[in-house]
Amino acid sequence: MFIYFFLSGVASLSPWNTILSTLNYFDFYLHNYEPSFVFGFSVDFMQLSSMLAISILGGKLSYNFKIGGMYLILSVLVLILPFWSYTIANERTAFILTISTLLLFGLHSAIMQTANSAFCGTLPGEYIGIYFFG
Repeated sequence: MFIYFFLSGVASLSPWNTILSTLNYFDFYLHNYEPSFVFGFSVDFMQLSSMLAISILGGKLSYNFKIGGMYLILSVLVLILPFWSYTIANERTAFILTISTLLLFGLHSAIMQTANSAFCGTLPGEYIGIYFFG
């Protein structure tokens, strides 16, 4: 169980770390919009607002959906994100699609992170400690 929660902690931050490590890529293609400045605000805004919503409405959804489903959706979002700036010639349209994808990313990331924390919180304290260590 410790290995599962450690890997779950690593996996909950990996999508965002993937985006942070590609900021130079986005700065190259979307240089007029300063992605390294805007990306953090767009993701954090959605995470904060959706964490409030999920703490109120989250009991109606299963942990399988909130954790497994969100990992699946996040993996698709991370895979399609770089293609907006590369394939679309109009920089403004590419930026709007990229920010829209990041807003969805923030929403699903918050659902997954709150569900993981809540699931760990139902177990003894060692499990939530190893989750946050990961």
